[in-house]
This record gives sequence, structure tokens and C-alpha cells, in this order.
Amino acid sequence: AALHLLDPEFKPFEGAVIVDIEFYLPKPKTVQRTLPHVRPDLDKLIRSTFDALTKSGVWGDDCQAVTVYAKKLYGTPGARIRISQWG
Repeated sequence: AALHLLDPEFKPFEGAVIVDIEFYLPKPKTVQRTLPHVRPDLDKLIRSTFDALTKSGVWGDDCQAVTVYAKKLYGTPGARIRISQWG
């Protein structure tokens, strides 16, 4: 994984983890709603993010996530991801 290039001290999470993700989607100028209750589906965003975290070596497998908090909001496109060890 390329994470060791960013931080040579990085070690993948082991065991159970808690994941907190905020996905930020662009708000079209004509939209009046305050929350993006439209596609993409939240579960698909989570799944693709978990796949990327596994592929990049953040953890061994996404089955390690035992608690997940996730939401979609309007804002500058991107995501804020926090992972912490359980316990």
C-alpha cells in the first residue's frame, strides 16, 4: 500500500474499529432542500470508501468495522473519515 510513503510509521488498524464518515456533495444552485436525500445512496458511498480503505492498507479488511456513523451533507465535494480503534 502507498500509505507507508506518506507516513513510514503508519501501521494498519488491527481488530475492531469505529468509522465515522461525512460525505460532502455539491449542492446544485437550483436546489432548495437542506440535505441531499438523492443519489448516490449512502450505503454505496460507504461500500466504495471501505473498499478503498482496504485496498490502500488502512486495515486488513472492512469486516473490522463494528460501528459505522455516516451522513451525506452539502458542501465542497469530498469526505471526512475518522477511524478509531474499538475499546
